[in-house]
Amino acid sequence: MLRIQACYAASCDGIRLWEGVVKVRDKVTLLDTTTSRNADATFAYDRQRRAWRYTWQVSDSTIEARGQVRVGNLQNSRTAGMAIGDDFYHIPWYHPAANKPVATIQASRPHKHGDMTEAIDPLFFYRINGSEEIGSFFSALRTISPRIGEIVEMRRASQQILLSVRHAESKTHSEFTFDLSQGGLLTSGSSTDVVRTVSWKRGYQIINGIWVPIRSEYSNKRHDGSELHYREIVWHRQVVNTPLMVDTFSLNGIGLDASAIIQDHRLGQVYNGPEIIPGHEPLIESPPKSPRKMSVYLLLSAAVLASVFFLLRYILRRRSPAR
Repeated sequence: MLRIQACYAASCDGIRLWEGVVKVRDKVTLLDTTTSRNADATFAYDRQRRAWRYTWQVSDSTIEARGQVRVGNLQNSRTAGMAIGDDFYHIPWYHPAANKPVATIQASRPHKHGDMTEAIDPLFFYRINGSEEIGSFFSALRTISPRIGEIVEMRRASQQILLSVRHAESKTHSEFTFDLSQGGLLTSGSSTDVVRTVSWKRGYQIINGIWVPIRSEYSNKRHDGSELHYREIVWHRQVVNTPLMVDTFSLNGIGLDASAIIQDHRLGQVYNGPEIIPGHEPLIESPPKSPRKMSVYLLLSAAVLASVFFLLRYILRRRSPAR
């Protein structure tokens, strides 16, 4: 266990900056309806700033039910999110051709980053059994007791370390494979109970001396075939420990322009894109004002002031006593 933990620490601690582009393929089946989508997504991570962000663009979405196939609601839609410190910026799904994006700011990061959520936290792919950090995962294994039917077995086969965990009470059997030839990271895993089987497959490569993922598969399937959640992610480009663009962690960087509306749930305020958000630098620059519009504004202001001046003068003269 200690060797695997050291392998994970070497990868996670070695990543200071990370960005890339991935292809995502999702498939969800519920009873007789199957929803599929293909998307292009980007991600970025900055450990020093405690920041990460993602963007999604769905290129293809279909819904198949009772032999009929139609275009899905998310066809050509976008979403994005960004964490900076303890603040989380989120842009819900929207269609660029039909409506403008609305961003929200929350005072804490979203509590759930699952295998099927859109929030691509890059470090998620270094977690085990869904969302557990490797240290917490192994700490929980040390508390398992054979007296209540819990059994942990670990063995090595060449470059692979095989871990098996059985829970008699819940009738759950989990298996995990860590490959020392791929940085000692998880390459496959599964967890089966009386209702469903959840499985993971991952592949890695070395970039700048760091083992990073290049492929990930997730499947959650009921034994009776009535439900399936499947996701495949393939990394098409990624850069590790190379300086990021200046606007990577900005509202511009996640696809917002000056027309966006920003709902700040921290303070209960609503801002237009060009406004300065309290506690941050201006995340969207104000567009330059037109000289012609400024001239018209000044002339109108002068005319209003002159009218008020003459009106006050007229009132005071009428109220003055006759001599």
